[in-house]
Amino acid sequence: MEELLAKRRMQVSDDYQTRQSAAVCAFLLHRNIPLAKREYEACRDVDDASWRYGEAFLAAYEGDLDRAYRWYRDAFSAPLLEETIPIQCEEFIQIVLEAEPEKYWLAFCLGLINHRAKGDLVAARRDFEAFLGCAEREGRFPNQIRAAMEWIREIDAKLIDHQRAKALPAGVG
Repeated sequence: MEELLAKRRMQVSDDYQTRQSAAVCAFLLHRNIPLAKREYEACRDVDDASWRYGEAFLAAYEGDLDRAYRWYRDAFSAPLLEETIPIQCEEFIQIVLEAEPEKYWLAFCLGLINHRAKGDLVAARRDFEAFLGCAEREGRFPNQIRAAMEWIREIDAKLIDHQRAKALPAGVG
């Protein structure tokens, strides 16, 4: 992958897709967060959510969930040039979390993506619960603990309303 990126950079050094790939490569192969951040920084003029998801992940990976949340909020409101980006990000975070379970706070990010980007309330609830199970024990991330608890209450209410609506006879409700 690095060889392909080097060849691509010889052709177009400032290409958006090349920078995106270089950021992912820097993180995945070397955990080189400063380099990955520089690559995303160079993408800031592109009106696309993808690089924002990358910035959010890097902030979260470093344990800065306040900054990660701000980036995710920006990503959720930005246009998507590739509609599968939220799913790709979810899968990427799951892979990292499996390799580094001590970074349990990444489950908070999974919850955000499932809740806000994908609308998968059941998965979001599961992710927020996983986050809370560890964060409450450690006493870290008080803002995110409160937010996750509130979102779980909102999700539960929506799921209950949905169940009630399904249980009503046709034409009632």
